Amino acid sequence: MRPANEREPRANEVLLDVADGLELKTLCRCDLLFTVGKAQLTRRRGSVTPARRRQIAQRILQGLALAGM
Repeated sequence: MRPANEREPRANEVLLDVADGLELKTLCRCDLLFTVGKAQLTRRRGSVTPARRRQIAQRILQGLALAGM
C-alpha cells in the first residue's frame, strides 16, 4: 500500500509489513486462493512471521466456514 492508500485490513485480510521482509505494507487477502507448483516460486520477498501465519490460517478457515466447507 502506498502511504496515501493505507487502510485497516478487512475481516478477510492480514496486514504484512517490514517484519515480514516487505518494503511496503501489503494486504494479504485470504478469501481467494491459487495453487502453484513449488518450482514456480523462484523469487523470495521475505518470510511471514509465525504470528501472521496464524492470522492468515485463521482467516482462511473463517472463509471456508462461511462458504460451508
